[in-house]
Amino acid sequence: MIEQMTASGASSTGVWLAPRWPRVAATLDDLARLALGTAVAFLVGMAYLFWRTSWGAVDATAADTAIATAVLMTSVPTWTAWMLAGALDDGATPGQRRRGLRVRFDGSDGSGVRLLRFAIHPLSGPGWLWLATIFFLLDTTLLSWLLLLFAAVVTLSGLGSLVLLMIGRRALHDLVLRSEVGAIR
Repeated sequence: MIEQMTASGASSTGVWLAPRWPRVAATLDDLARLALGTAVAFLVGMAYLFWRTSWGAVDATAADTAIATAVLMTSVPTWTAWMLAGALDDGATPGQRRRGLRVRFDGSDGSGVRLLRFAIHPLSGPGWLWLATIFFLLDTTLLSWLLLLFAAVVTLSGLGSLVLLMIGRRALHDLVLRSEVGAIR
């Protein structure tokens, strides 16, 4: 299905764009893995709290709630690091790779360009939000607000990218970096 390209999928650089549904499915796949990891971390944190409080018979201590919160907070940076490792390898997210999609760059294809593509990719939004939360907890208010603003911009650009994908165009982060997602031939 991915290899079946039409003339309407041609991009300005002459490389065929992948059909929209595999690209959307790849994004949903990556988000589902974040949701699954967060759910597992939540269950582990709750099980720890239940264990430490004799199944709710006594109140949790501050240290126990801090440990449970730390377990929950590890899901986003772990997922972000996993996404970043794949993006630095070839520019594609793990979901794109599983669907046979690759990223092609018009011009430079160095790791700096791949890192920048990941930094402005809508799927990096949870990572930026996590960083903003950490800096807020460290009481560095200005930096946390800047990171929160960047997370909001990246996430909102993701909504614009979704509209572009629905009409068969490149996503905003691909337009900015002159990259495109195509199928393996």
